[in-house]
Amino acid sequence: MLPRLQLLLFLTAALVCCAGAGKIETRDGKSYQGEVKLADGKLHITAESGETSDISIDEVSRVALTPPPATQPATQPFVGIDVGPIEPAGKSNITDQRINIVENGRGLGTKDDPADSFHYVYQRLKGDGALIARVRSFQDWRFVKLGVMLRPSLNAQSTYVALARGQVEVSGLLVRADPKSAYEVLCESDKRILGSAWLRLERKGYAVTASESADGKAWKKIGEANLSVGPDEEIFAGVFAASSPTRNEANGKTTFDHVQVIPAAVDPSPPKWPRGMVTRGGSVIASDIVGIEEGGLTLSRSGKGMTVQLAEIARLQFVPLVGALGDKAQTSRAGVLLQNGDFVEGEFKRMDKGRVTIASLLFGDKSLEMKREAAALVLREAKQGECAFEVMLLDGSRVRAKSISIQGDDLVVEDALVGKVPADLATVLEIRRIEK
Repeated sequence: MLPRLQLLLFLTAALVCCAGAGKIETRDGKSYQGEVKLADGKLHITAESGETSDISIDEVSRVALTPPPATQPATQPFVGIDVGPIEPAGKSNITDQRINIVENGRGLGTKDDPADSFHYVYQRLKGDGALIARVRSFQDWRFVKLGVMLRPSLNAQSTYVALARGQVEVSGLLVRADPKSAYEVLCESDKRILGSAWLRLERKGYAVTASESADGKAWKKIGEANLSVGPDEEIFAGVFAASSPTRNEANGKTTFDHVQVIPAAVDPSPPKWPRGMVTRGGSVIASDIVGIEEGGLTLSRSGKGMTVQLAEIARLQFVPLVGALGDKAQTSRAGVLLQNGDFVEGEFKRMDKGRVTIASLLFGDKSLEMKREAAALVLREAKQGECAFEVMLLDGSRVRAKSISIQGDDLVVEDALVGKVPADLATVLEIRRIEK
């Protein structure tokens, strides 16, 4: 038997009493603006003039805190490395956005020999972003392979998504989803670009969009593929070249220019439906889903484990539900919402080894990969129960609380189903009283 349902959300490793700029509105119609922090069981606000006020939770109608601004990740230097065995070793010269590669690589891994063999010049990329490069010149080797590539590992048998060019001057979208297999050509461009060609891979979540251009301005989409790792995991983004020469030929020479890895700006606004769970009472808890054992769901939040009974959960969200996916998840039918927008109706059976299995009347037992196929598991409809406050957090969590209290420098939120939720004011976007 599991203990009484209780979810502790440790939003940071250390509790920070100061939350920065914000605005407090009270139930008697007054408004205060300034620096907000917790002190002596109250909200302490200091106006720009220096005037201070202490306000109890009982007086509060709404607290709105200013979110941090969007930030652009710092640019990293390019690094050149041989992926897989190359003899003699390849080398690269990197000057600003121009990269010259000299190598003797055999090429991309095949079914008989899945190990890659090429020279790779990369930057690290975490989160969404774009990789752009122009293929300026390359030697006309018979089996040349070169282009732009995203991969989660520098291991020679790593999975990857690549946009590659060769002697026929046609770009192809290549994917290796299984480290033990050869790559698959998903699609190719329908027109040849003679001479220099611009290549672009854009990462958004799991999805990668491949495009090409003759001038770097007018882009044409070639196709889409999925990465094997989640959007929160760091990957390698760069250009590669493998000339596959014979023993009697010299090393291949390739030049790329306008090479850029452009991280997307980090948007501070929270996702409406973040990865995590939705309780049957309507609270949204952003978290990592670890697994299910003996009827209890194990979650992880900021490195802290938690266990929740399945009976209290309406929905598990394996990825952030954006746009139409969020709308489609609002259903009373049990089943799995797929990342392509389809819904497979069925009763939940188990979740293990990164897969979720349901019993479907149409398909029988259907197992789906949580990272690449399933977007959400719907167990029952979420119905918003009565609450006194709604607390919105920076990570997209929305806790429907029956009460809020301040204990020393800690903000304690109590959910009717979840129990007490210690929180850090620095992670709060808004506290709103729900007037009956």
